[in-house]
Order: sequence, then C-alpha cells, then structure tokens
Amino acid sequence: MDLEKLKSLKTLDLDEKTKKMIKLTLIIIVVLISFLLLVSIVKKGSAKLSDKQLRNTVLRASKSYIADHKDEVDDVYGVIELTDTKLFDGGYMKPMTKLKGKNTSCKATAYVHHNDKNFSYNVKLTNCDSEYDDKTLAEVITDSSKVVTEGAGLYFDEANNEYYFKGEYVDNYVTFAGVTWRILGVDNNGNVKLLQEQGTIKSKWDDRHNTEGKYENQMGINLFEGIANSRIKDALINEYNTSSMYSETVKSVIVPTSYCIGKRKENDTDKTSAGECKVKSELMPIGALTVSDFLKVSLDNNCNRIDAASCKNYNYISNLNSTWTITASSENTHQAYYINETVEYSNASVERRVLAVVYLAGDIEYSSGTGTEKDPYVIKLEG
Repeated sequence: MDLEKLKSLKTLDLDEKTKKMIKLTLIIIVVLISFLLLVSIVKKGSAKLSDKQLRNTVLRASKSYIADHKDEVDDVYGVIELTDTKLFDGGYMKPMTKLKGKNTSCKATAYVHHNDKNFSYNVKLTNCDSEYDDKTLAEVITDSSKVVTEGAGLYFDEANNEYYFKGEYVDNYVTFAGVTWRILGVDNNGNVKLLQEQGTIKSKWDDRHNTEGKYENQMGINLFEGIANSRIKDALINEYNTSSMYSETVKSVIVPTSYCIGKRKENDTDKTSAGECKVKSELMPIGALTVSDFLKVSLDNNCNRIDAASCKNYNYISNLNSTWTITASSENTHQAYYINETVEYSNASVERRVLAVVYLAGDIEYSSGTGTEKDPYVIKLEG
C-alpha cells in the first residue's frame, strides 16, 4: 500500500472516532440535562409552602367547599369550621404532609361565618413556620396579662364569665366596617360587644300617640317593640339595611342578639344589667347603648344610682352628649333615658343621636394593633 493511501486511511479513522466522541458527548449532555430537569421538577413538587401560600391554599379550598355546599347552610347566623383534614378528605386540597413537609405538625382551620347567605372567611394556622400561632380578636383582647382588678382597664366578671372595660383611658379601640368602634366587652360566648364611636343616626325614641291618662298626646310610647316597633328600633334596623358600611362581608360576622330592653326606675341603684335583661328584644343584628353599659364603666364609688352625677367620672363613655339609650323609664309610658355626660331622661318624642352597638364574632382573626386610639386593633376578614 502506497504512502498516499495510508495517509487517507489514517485521516478517515480519525474522523470516525471524532464523530463517535461527539455523539457520545451529546448523549451524555442530553441525559444530564434531562436528569437535572427531573430533579428540579421533583424538588419543586415537594417544596414546602410558606405560611402565606398555605393560607391562600386553605382559603381557596374553603371557598370551593362552600360553593359546593351552599344549599346545606341555613339562613340563620352560624360559623362553619373546616379543618385541613376535612378539606383534604373532600378533595379540595392536598394533605398537609405534601404542603408543609413529611414531619410537619402544622394545622390549618378555616372559619366560615355566614349570616343570611352572607359569607366571610378566616384561616387560622397552628404550629406552622410563623413564630407565633394565629390569634383571634377575642383572644388578644382577653389576654390574661391585660386583666386588672383596680384602676382603668379590662375587668373579668367571674359570675357572668364575661369581660368589660372600665375607666376613662382604656385601650379598647378597634377598626371594623371601615370606622372606629370602642370595645365594651367580651360576652360569655366569646363575642365582642362594640360601640360605634361616631354615628350619623338621629331619631326620636318614639313619637306615637300615647293614650295613657293625662299624657294622651304625641310624647311617644316607651316600648321598644311590641305590636309595633318604636322609632328608635326602626332607625337602627334601617341603618343596618341601608348603610354602605354594612357590607355583605361585614354582616356575615355580626352576631344576631337579643338586646336587653327592660325598663328602669329613675332612682335605681343597680349598676348591673340584671333588671334590663328581664325583658329582651327579638334577635337583632344591631342595637344601642343601655343604661347599664354606661354605669358599669365608671370607677367612681359614688356612682351608686342612675342619676348620680359622679357616674360621669372616670368613664370613657361620658363624653357623649344627647345620645339615646334603648332603656326606658318604668315610671311612666312616655319617657326614656339618654346620655348627656350623665344619665338623664326625657320625653321619647325628642330627636337625639343614636350610636350603634353590635356583637362581633370573637373568633375573627386578629391582624395587628394594640387597641390604642392611634393604633386600634385590626382584624382579617375576607368575603
């Protein structure tokens, strides 16, 4: 074989080897890239959700659950608790071990408030990645470190298993329905009683024709409800039904309540609501102050009867002027009590301001705030 043929063969062999090496290299690169992509997909699929992502996942799942079960929800007020386990069993979300890791102890519960087909949602996380577990508004308000036995602050009424604020300067402010309210207390069901700080309702307590004896005139009838409603009750219900601040979401967490509407004597020495609560209204979404709401706030020991001027001392409600209560006088059929720094009474036919009182579901999730006027409590609420 001559020299030229040998050179040709060597060149051909070298080219074939190079091609094989290139091909093998390409195959290795493709396999490596595929492996890395697979690892990335698996890693992404097993990645833990943040608490924020988990909250949104549970929120979506609970909304889907309610959408599929609305026909099972009564029109009356209530709260539906949907645990992560129940939502998983229903096929609405993955198990917590897939979302937060194999050994997680994280738990999530969605609280769905409903009132006449108005719905709102809260998600509470426990033992998750956040430093602290989520807390409800009632839990934050009634924290044991805030309870006092003297001076201004939050008091616990052991006999009635309820909390109430007392004194002049107390941190009981909360933002709700876009406005500021004062927290009167927390009842034995854990519901938070709120007083609207400012209001636009003006109404006569009542102006119906009164046929009782010498009072037969238009002074009004001081029955809050009966065969016909008083004007003050009508005004409150109208506010709830027509004001833009009472949105569907807001309405869903207002607890229908039977308000205490019993009458009181003008020299009554009982500061509690015992007498007032002997008579209660029908279930209402909104009410107003009672005389006992005002009396129990004062720290002055001389506040020992309804008409005592000392009751305005050390009392955060005493700055109200000409504001009706829903408490009427038991000494006649045409007068009711109002707050004008102290408790006074007048003919029911006089027009005065009315401040709304509502009971808010205490298991709504707390968001922020310390309860001061400049830093009121804020809640989380999603419709």
